Amino acid sequence: MKRLPFVISVAYFLIAITWFIFTYQASLYGPVAEETDFPHLLNILLLIILSSLLLYFIARGRPAKVKYSEAQYHQLFEDNPQPMWIFKQQDLEILAVNTAAMEIYGYSREEFTGMNLKELIADEDVPQLEQALLQAPPLRTFKDKLVIRHKKKDGELFYTQISSRQITFNGVADRLVLALNIDVQHRAHLKIKDLNHKLKNIRKALSASSIVLRLNREGEVQFMNGKFISIFQIGEEDFYQPKIHEDIWNEFSPIRKARIVHTVQQGRIWQGEIKVANRAQKAFWIDTKIIPVKNDQQIIEEFFVIGYDISDKKKTEEALIQREQLFRSLIDSYSSYLVRIEPEGGYTYANPRFLQKFGFTMEELKATTFEQMVLPEDLAEYQKAARFCRENPEQIVVLEIPMPDKEGNINWSSWEFVGIAGKEGTTSVIQGLGRDISPQKRAELDLQKYTRRLDLVLDSIGEGFFNMDLNWKLLKVNKEFERLTGKKRNEVQGLYLLEVLPFMTDSPFYPYLEAALEEGVPMRFEEYSTQLNKWLEVNLFPYQDGLSGYFRDVSKKKKTELEVKQALLRFDTLTKATYDTIWEWDLLKQKVRWNDGLFRNFGYSTMEVQDTPEWRKSKIHPDDFDSVVNGIHNHIEQKKGAWTAEYRFQAADGSYRFVLDRGYVIYNENEMPVLMIGAIQDIHQEREYQEEIKKLSLVARKTQNSVIITDKDGYIEWVNESFSQLCGYTLEEVKGKRPGNFLQGPQTDPEAITRIRRLLEQKVEFSEEIINYSKDGTPYWVRMDISPVLDEDGKLIKFIAIETDITERKKFEQRLQQQNEQLKEIAWISSHEIRGPVASILGLISLYDHGFPEASFNKEILQHLLNVSQQLDKVIHRIVNKTFEVDELEDRKQDRQGE
Repeated sequence: MKRLPFVISVAYFLIAITWFIFTYQASLYGPVAEETDFPHLLNILLLIILSSLLLYFIARGRPAKVKYSEAQYHQLFEDNPQPMWIFKQQDLEILAVNTAAMEIYGYSREEFTGMNLKELIADEDVPQLEQALLQAPPLRTFKDKLVIRHKKKDGELFYTQISSRQITFNGVADRLVLALNIDVQHRAHLKIKDLNHKLKNIRKALSASSIVLRLNREGEVQFMNGKFISIFQIGEEDFYQPKIHEDIWNEFSPIRKARIVHTVQQGRIWQGEIKVANRAQKAFWIDTKIIPVKNDQQIIEEFFVIGYDISDKKKTEEALIQREQLFRSLIDSYSSYLVRIEPEGGYTYANPRFLQKFGFTMEELKATTFEQMVLPEDLAEYQKAARFCRENPEQIVVLEIPMPDKEGNINWSSWEFVGIAGKEGTTSVIQGLGRDISPQKRAELDLQKYTRRLDLVLDSIGEGFFNMDLNWKLLKVNKEFERLTGKKRNEVQGLYLLEVLPFMTDSPFYPYLEAALEEGVPMRFEEYSTQLNKWLEVNLFPYQDGLSGYFRDVSKKKKTELEVKQALLRFDTLTKATYDTIWEWDLLKQKVRWNDGLFRNFGYSTMEVQDTPEWRKSKIHPDDFDSVVNGIHNHIEQKKGAWTAEYRFQAADGSYRFVLDRGYVIYNENEMPVLMIGAIQDIHQEREYQEEIKKLSLVARKTQNSVIITDKDGYIEWVNESFSQLCGYTLEEVKGKRPGNFLQGPQTDPEAITRIRRLLEQKVEFSEEIINYSKDGTPYWVRMDISPVLDEDGKLIKFIAIETDITERKKFEQRLQQQNEQLKEIAWISSHEIRGPVASILGLISLYDHGFPEASFNKEILQHLLNVSQQLDKVIHRIVNKTFEVDELEDRKQDRQGE
């Protein structure tokens, strides 16, 4: 390269000498030969030499300028914040890339070099690239800017806008590419395009979100729907005026109003987007269609106005436009901070934006270091980032730190630091690209502060709270939500409501939520959740971007309402069906209500009765007053339900009657007593009977006989001590039982049991003897004398049984029976068995021959007499034994009687 100027000048000299010699020879041998002046030739030769030298010096100075220009272009290529690369046109091989391309795409310079351009393009978009390369003019960019999807190293796809020009690189015609990341803008554009397409395909049928007006031909409102009223905040009583309120249409220009009116008065449909404002001066964009309605004579009779609120769409479009303008302004003005820092920390460069923001001059900045501008609490984090850049050239590290300016004011900055490698491959300088994020940080800190306050407020309320967007995604819940649903907020926020509570789909809550979102109107309802096993009171408040809901457990309230309802039902039923005196005490209003039982049972008239608790207290016997009144108040204070008391209540004639008073206290959801309902039963007669029974019991306790008192159904109410001594059972063991269920046993006569039951049913006095069994299983005989006890009306109220132990008498009767049987047997033996042997003896004696005592015949007779005598002796012995048995029975009887 250094010899090129010399070679050019020598070549020029040789060519010029050759041309000079050729022309000189031609002049000598030409048709007209001229004599050449030697000084002239010398001048020409000198001119050639001088021009050769001049060409040498000119060529010698040109490479330095070219080299300087190339360095400037290379720096512009490398430091450009947008990805750039150079590729071959023939095979699309990438030859060079800048730092921004490596940062965004994730490839190193070595990985980029030699890569085919198609590898950076989404597979589906490669044909689009090939077509664009074929159509691109050599010295111009792609037609209409090529928008295509690029692919990062990790596979992520993003939209880019490609600009490309043909350049000469290393002596070859290649192409330079600039890739502008428009992923956010383009995706938003596609989303809006898709949304517009969907809006065009929506059916024309009106929905709850439509705005509907009907006007007469003079423009007077004939009808408006709820959506119109909710948006414009105009009540029906205000709106039905001769003309539409002008303050709604204040965003219209007079010319546009006139055009709209002219169009619809011509009978044509007008459609367009209009901007209006409600009474609160809140602006709305409405996609509006005005439809004239004609009669049979084609005369316009009225107009229908149908609109849809497209304010959100307009806001999105405006936001996209603003974002695009901001993006363009950033590209044009490059308002971000740009600094270059030596590895030791000193500044080598800072762009004007950084100097202006922090109030330094470049000379002042070079006298300090970046570390000195970092707050002490963030210094370690910055040093870590700087160390990373020094040790890892070409790799980006992101850092958000607050930095004070020259006056000490804190500015938050977001930095991307990257180490720039020198010739030796080590970091020679650290480059930082930053932007001012102070407004965002202040807003973020304010938002965090307000969010914490909001969380504290929401957690302090006693209702469950949830907030969700239009897609039913939960954005925020409070502690009470966690308690009522059993779901933690960090587990549910960000999830869809139906994912967190899947049972909601089939629950009664779902239609309310759906209707609130679709209709945009608040709702309040109470429903029972079988999954949560709770009654919930729910308040829904929809808004433009979602819905907020409050709910609380009202199970206690519902239970109280149900108890009150049931109590009132019981009260009404009892009032109609019972002879008792029913009362209802309203604890809040301090009013007492009575049924007809008060008049019927105690003889009062309506003029005598007052509806105050004091009147009721005045009828309590003075001796019972403190115990009854204090008992009720203590019962309510202890939050108990049922209350019972026996006391004396004054009748209209001044007498006191014993009553049994039962009451029940009902509490509200706050556990405050609200109502007490009770019934007074007249037990005066029963108490008199009890007094009589006490007297009889005194007699019964002193008697030796067993006494049993049962109710009318035969269940034991009382037994005396003689009963316990006889059978071994105590009163506590037998109270409430039927005597026959535990006293009767195997030897008890079934026929006697049947007779007893029949006579009990006949309610008559009777006596019966029967075998009972004691607690240890010993049988014994009793005589039962049973008497029914009747009241004044002849109604059975009790049975009294007196039992006498007749076991010994029964045993004596059994012994007499045994003696009679034995005596009968003795008499039978005497009359029958003795008679035979005696007759035989008499017959044998009559046959004895006294004249011949030694005769053999007489010997046989004597032998027979001996045998018969022995038989007679046995019979006599039997009679004697039987007689002894009778004597023994009599002796034992006398012995027991003596005992």
